[in-house]
Amino acid sequence: MNIWDGFENFIKKTYGFSLSSGQIDKFKTYLAELMIWNGKINLTGITDPEEILYRHFGDSLAYLLLPPNKFGIPMGLRQDIADIGTGAGFPGIPLKIIYPEIKLYLIESTKKKCMFLEHMRRTLKLENTEILAERTEGVGQNKTYRENFDIVLCRAVSNLNTNLELALPLLKISGVCIFWKTNKSELRESYEVADLLGGVYLNTVEYKLPENNSRVLLIFKKVSPAPDKYPRRVGIPPKKPL
Repeated sequence: MNIWDGFENFIKKTYGFSLSSGQIDKFKTYLAELMIWNGKINLTGITDPEEILYRHFGDSLAYLLLPPNKFGIPMGLRQDIADIGTGAGFPGIPLKIIYPEIKLYLIESTKKKCMFLEHMRRTLKLENTEILAERTEGVGQNKTYRENFDIVLCRAVSNLNTNLELALPLLKISGVCIFWKTNKSELRESYEVADLLGGVYLNTVEYKLPENNSRVLLIFKKVSPAPDKYPRRVGIPPKKPL
């Protein structure tokens, strides 16, 4: 069995989703370009192609575990979705491959990574996709984007309370933010911060990657406007989490 057959079987078995030949082709192109660019700039510390398939592509697609409408996420409709701290495009680009109808905003402050994202947008012909080469704190204080999104995704490695401060101000009322984490140990300390920022905790979805790597999706909902002072100025949320 080649790595692509194994990957396709994993997605079907774990997430109950069958990838089309067109989607597989896009993932093949994405992987090939990622490997080339990663030799020039630091996009990911994972360099083995098969590991990238599961730990980046497969992990990003854990979103497929969320039943439509159960958490207010009726995928299939055109929705405005932001991926904050996207890096090399995770989880946003894998989800765009699955759901081409969404309007996707990839937020990344590192210019070299943004060059790669622009390249992938052209190469994969990702329509309705914008790359915002800015810090998320600045995007959250920009009236064009504040309270503009139906869904905010975050797979970036940082404190959950920092994630909440960056994500919740971007959401419309009733929008949801989804955080990829290794476990839910930070959850107990997040309830008050979520409330301060106009959010409530909804649910945790657990799943496993190959080699028994446990992962969770933490889901929060926006129920009221975030105070105007949040997110705080650039650099403060990660240095001084709420």
